[in-house]
Parts: sequence; C-alpha cells; structure tokens
Amino acid sequence: MNWKKWLVLVMSSVWFFPVSCTSTMITGMYASSYLGANHHEQGDPVPHYFSVAIFDQPDGSFRLERLRKTASTPMSAFKPTAQSASRPHPSHELGHQRYQAMDANRNLIEVIDYDDPYTFYSVYRVDSDKITPIYSRVFGLGEAILGFFIALPIGIIIHELGRWLKRRFYPESIATKSK
Repeated sequence: MNWKKWLVLVMSSVWFFPVSCTSTMITGMYASSYLGANHHEQGDPVPHYFSVAIFDQPDGSFRLERLRKTASTPMSAFKPTAQSASRPHPSHELGHQRYQAMDANRNLIEVIDYDDPYTFYSVYRVDSDKITPIYSRVFGLGEAILGFFIALPIGIIIHELGRWLKRRFYPESIATKSK
C-alpha cells in the first residue's frame, strides 16, 4: 500500500478527527497568543500586566512587580544578580515566577509570571537610567477558547477532505465495507 492511500485512510478515519482538532486547538492557542503580542516602541503605552524583576530582597532573591509601581525603586535594584532564576508564586502554589537574562551583560531580561489562569510574558531592557519595555504577551483562557473555535472548522474540513478523497480515489475500500 502506498503512502497516498495510507494518508487518505488516516484522514478519513474516525480517530483522526479528534486528533486533528486537538492539535489544531493547541496550535491555535499559541498562535493567537503570539499574534496578540505587544511590541513596544518608545512612548507606547505599556499594558497593566507588564512586570519587571526587582533584586532588592535581603536573601538575594527576586520579586516581580508591575512596571507602574516601580517609580520609587532605585535603578540598581533592576540589575539581575544571576543569569536566570525561578521561584514559586507568592500568592498560591499553582504557579511560579521566572526571569532570564537574554544577553551576557544582563541588560535584556525576560520575565515570565505563571499565574493560575494566565501566563504573562514581559521583555525589557535595563539601562543605567531607565527601563525600556520591548515586548509583552498574555497566554490564558481566551486563547484556549479561540483555539477551540479555530480547531473545530479546520478539523471538520480535514476530515471531510479525507472522506471525499477516499470516495474519489479508493471506492473499492468502501465497497468491501458494505458487504
């Protein structure tokens, strides 16, 4: 049996529909999150969820704070002490917080706040006198719902295409089923 026949049989099978819907939903969730990302230019408004890592804890650890609440924080507190670190979320045990310096000088920093219903991503540059937001995005329940509404029609189209190809090119397999 050649590969085309296998492809048509797999696409028209009953089990392929849930698999194609699930894979399309996962892809759609991540695609909608990336498409909804904010690339910040100088002077652009920063979303309320944009977080930065602050390194002023006595034990040397970090904490995440919304950028809007950091006006009185000294600039030296924004310079990371290590290349990356992670810690449990302070408000509950389901999430965690992480930062990673994306360059050798530790000036470009990515912060990820894994909260229970949402995940917030923030990328910013720390200069000697300011913090420059570069990129932010959210991954949450809305992306899952949107992924479902994208996946259902795509899954149906792929399944019906497989059934049509099976009827068109391999009618003998349908005839043997009906006997």
